[in-house]
Amino acid sequence: MTPNPETLPEHMPLAQAATVMAGHDRKRMPVVGPGGVLVGMVSRYDLLKTVAESMRQHPDESIQLPEGAPSTIADLMLITSASVPTNAPVVAVLNALMLSPLRRVVVLDDNQVVQGIITDGDVLRRASRRMQPNALGRLVAWLSVSKAPPAIQVEGYERMASEIMSCPAITIRSDAPVTEGVRLMMAHKIKALPVVNASGAFVGMVNRAGLLAALSSPNNF
Repeated sequence: MTPNPETLPEHMPLAQAATVMAGHDRKRMPVVGPGGVLVGMVSRYDLLKTVAESMRQHPDESIQLPEGAPSTIADLMLITSASVPTNAPVVAVLNALMLSPLRRVVVLDDNQVVQGIITDGDVLRRASRRMQPNALGRLVAWLSVSKAPPAIQVEGYERMASEIMSCPAITIRSDAPVTEGVRLMMAHKIKALPVVNASGAFVGMVNRAGLLAALSSPNNF
């Protein structure tokens, strides 16, 4: 467990909570009442869902971004993100996952067009189906500690990225407004989006943390 975790008082305005969570890069935080008694949890999803619902109910009202905040997806996307070709073996996918801060790997064709996306969950659900039971335990350990056990390289290498990816992947244009990223993530209940340029080529990733940081204005909550 995490000793003495940072908490949010239950009466803290949502905009301030969003700022705190973005500043500490927290996916979720405990909410406490008088005397520090735990009353619940708030997550990035909860806060972004609030913004998305406001956009749905008031489509003619524009979202106000803090001064100097990113206004388009290109302004806040992660440039360095893991990708593999469709014929990449599972071992290459796993190595790419270990290097990805988002624990996601984008699968690309020869023209750098997004064909699908792979998470560590996809690997556990799909790549492990042909493995012996003891191999699954080693695979989980690998994903937990980022250290590859040699046995898995033998047992799982025959499967390719195209066999275990989730497709089609939901993507977003780099010139799209930040609010479009919020809408897509909430509508499809996903944590990250591959970003593509005007030609459809993969150029980066955007996640909930980036969107929440961009939207941390009192007028949006």
